[in-house]
Amino acid sequence: MFLGLGILSLLAQLKGMATRYMEVVYRLNEKDLLTGMRFMESVSPLAKRVYGTAILFIFLLPCFLFVVTVLAKRQLTLYNIVDLVIQLLLIALVVVLVKKLVTPILHRHIVAEFKKSNLGVLEESKISLEEDAIVASSPVVESRLGWSGVTGVHQNENYIVIMIANQQGYIIPKRAFASDEAVNQFYNQANEFYQRSQRI
Repeated sequence: MFLGLGILSLLAQLKGMATRYMEVVYRLNEKDLLTGMRFMESVSPLAKRVYGTAILFIFLLPCFLFVVTVLAKRQLTLYNIVDLVIQLLLIALVVVLVKKLVTPILHRHIVAEFKKSNLGVLEESKISLEEDAIVASSPVVESRLGWSGVTGVHQNENYIVIMIANQQGYIIPKRAFASDEAVNQFYNQANEFYQRSQRI
């Protein structure tokens, strides 16, 4: 009888717990954060739209001024064309410099702020995949987010990223897994839960 009550009690406890399909324990370093932020930026649809719109506007403005100048003077000269080409080349140079120099400085500033804050980003962390949610925990904080709050699951050669906002997400280094097979299982399971939540 006592054994039966014990089993019923255990079953009641298990019923209240969510099934954790997979979990990984890892610790990010500063390089992981910088590289992960660049990767998240590259897969973020919002970042692509904003960047694309800004580039389009920046390049269309000189073209618009060129057309206005030609229409105002009612003549098209070689000087006008060369001037437009030079403006476009200078703008392209500025865009590349901003992308290559300013963005990394901004990312390093964000990493420095993470280090100053007590959010546990650089502490040992654990990500658990459950059927209805992703659970992230560190010594400082634990969060639970339903898969409907996830905006994408992506991977490259070094990281799995589970996006939870336009340029925010969980950066999981692949080196935290015991094998490539474990990496693939974790990624596939996360992607399956994410895709399932999108169909609901």
